[in-house]
Amino acid sequence: MSNPTHKPLIAVTGATGAQGGSVVKYLLEDPNRMFRVRALTRNVDSLKAKELAARGVEVVRADIDDEKSVKAAFQGAHGVFGLTNYWETMSTEKEIIQGRTLVNAALAAGVKHFVWSTLDHTKNPEVVYWNSKAAVDDYLKESRLSRTSLYTSFYFENFLTFPLLMFKKSEDGTVVADWPDILTDGPIGGYCVSETGAYVLEAFKNPGEWIGKDIRILSEIFTPRSFVQTVSEVTGRKIELRETVKEGFDPEKKQVNMGWFYKHDGNPDRDPVLTERINPSRKGMRAFVEANRAAFLSSFD
Repeated sequence: MSNPTHKPLIAVTGATGAQGGSVVKYLLEDPNRMFRVRALTRNVDSLKAKELAARGVEVVRADIDDEKSVKAAFQGAHGVFGLTNYWETMSTEKEIIQGRTLVNAALAAGVKHFVWSTLDHTKNPEVVYWNSKAAVDDYLKESRLSRTSLYTSFYFENFLTFPLLMFKKSEDGTVVADWPDILTDGPIGGYCVSETGAYVLEAFKNPGEWIGKDIRILSEIFTPRSFVQTVSEVTGRKIELRETVKEGFDPEKKQVNMGWFYKHDGNPDRDPVLTERINPSRKGMRAFVEANRAAFLSSFD
C-alpha cells in the first residue's frame, strides 16, 4: 500500500470560496486519490476552514497581501491552484500585485505546476477586472514557472449569489427579474463554478498534456430571457421580466460588465467541445437550474 504522505501536494488558494472550494472538492473526490490537499485561507478558524480540516485537508493561514506567508504556505507543494478576487478590493492594481505575489511565491517554493484562473485582455469595451487577471497571466507566462491557464466564463451561480443579479419580490408578491446592468437578449457564455475543479484536476493529473497550455471553458451560451424562462418552467413560478434593450445601453458604465460577451456573441474564445471532453457531465443552463430548483424557490421568498 502506498504511503499517502508521498502523494504530490496541491496548495489551493481561495479554498473557502467558489472556485477554490470546487478545486478542493474534486481533488478530494478523485477516484484515483492522486493528491494531498493544502487549503490556504486568511481565517483558519472559520466554519468553512474547519469543515475542510474535518475532511482531511491541511488548512494553513496565508494572506495573499503578505508574500512571506504565501511562500511558507507553498513550501513542499508540487502544484498550486491560484486565483485572486477583484470584488474584495475593487482595485485592479491590487489584484495584479496579489497575482504576482502568488507567482513569485510559487517560484521561490519550487512549485512544479501552477494552474492560474484567468480571463482575457479586453478593449472596446474594456472590462477592468478581466484585464487585471490577464495582466497576471502575462506575468505568469513570462516567468519560468510551469503553468496551465484556466480561462473561466460567467457563473450560472451568479443568479443565486450576486446581489445585482438575484431575483426580487415586488410588494404584491410577484417574482421579478430586474437586471438593468445586463441586456435581456444579450448572449452570455456560462458554466457552473462548482465544476471548476474538474478542469483543474484534469490539468494536474495530465501535466504532459496541459503544462504550457490554456484550458478555455464554456458549458452553454444563454440569454437572461432564456434563463428566466427556464427558471419559471422548472420552479413553476411566474416571473416578471423587466427588459433591458440595446438602445441607450452602454456596457462600460455597468457594474456587471457583459460587453465582452456581447461583442463575441457569447463566446470570447472559449472551447465548448474541449469543455465537454474534459467534463462530460458538465451542466448546461437547464441542468443547473434543475439541480438548484430548491435554491431558486428559496431565493424568491
